[in-house]
Parts: sequence; C-alpha cells; structure tokens
Amino acid sequence: MEERYERIRMRYREVTAKLSDPEAFRDPEAYAAWAREAAQLRDVAERCETLAQLERQRGEALRLA
Repeated sequence: MEERYERIRMRYREVTAKLSDPEAFRDPEAYAAWAREAAQLRDVAERCETLAQLERQRGEALRLA
C-alpha cells in the first residue's frame, strides 16, 4: 500500500512541477489537463503524505517502546 501512496505523491509533484514551468503556457490544452489532474490529486496526495508521516511516527514510537 505504501508504494501506491508514493506513486500518487510522486505524480502530484510531477504535475505541479509541469504547471510551474513557464513553457507549460505554450500549450493551453495540456496546461488545462494538468491543472485538472492536479486538482483531482491534491486532496489524495495530501492525505497520503499525512498517512506516511503517521506511519513514520508509529514506527518510531514502536522502536522506543
């Protein structure tokens, strides 16, 4: 499951990087598609990041116990 979360987070980072590239504006249709994809991925990517942080904290707590 962790791999799936990482793939989602990576894709979100890729799409947002494309959106921040000045060259992205040269193709308005592609830019719009990336913007839609980023909007769809945003909530899921943020939740995946939160889950990954919680899993790291849990692992650390288990090591200390």
